Amino acid sequence: MILDGQLQFSSAQAVTAAALSTNYVDLALPRDIGTGASLYVFANVQETLTDGGSNTSTLVSFHGDDETSFTGPAASQDLFSFDDGDVAGVSKIARLDPASAPLNYRYLSLYYAPVGANLTGGAFDAHMVLNVQKYVSYAGGFTVS
Repeated sequence: MILDGQLQFSSAQAVTAAALSTNYVDLALPRDIGTGASLYVFANVQETLTDGGSNTSTLVSFHGDDETSFTGPAASQDLFSFDDGDVAGVSKIARLDPASAPLNYRYLSLYYAPVGANLTGGAFDAHMVLNVQKYVSYAGGFTVS
């Protein structure tokens, strides 16, 4: 998987309360982000998610808007949730629907929303990517001696 700094939403961003990603993607800048190709959002836990006891998960949603403030995003799409207690290294990937409403807007961002209660600790990395790391290694069913 190739990570592009210009398509990065978060870099070890601490999230304890509902928050927008630190960065946003501006689709008006001239670049090829994969016309006709599938796009994915990849997020990774950098710091274990901890809370005071009543948090159940953290919902990550994809937002699109014509303003960088995203105060009332014009469109959003829920992507995935991280469970309370997820440790560093846990990652999630979501394929963006090409007809997804957020992709019709100039600015794209992620929104992290703790469910149940705020977190006391936790940090995320997140990127928009063109390909995903799907390799899985399986036992070969043989013994080498």
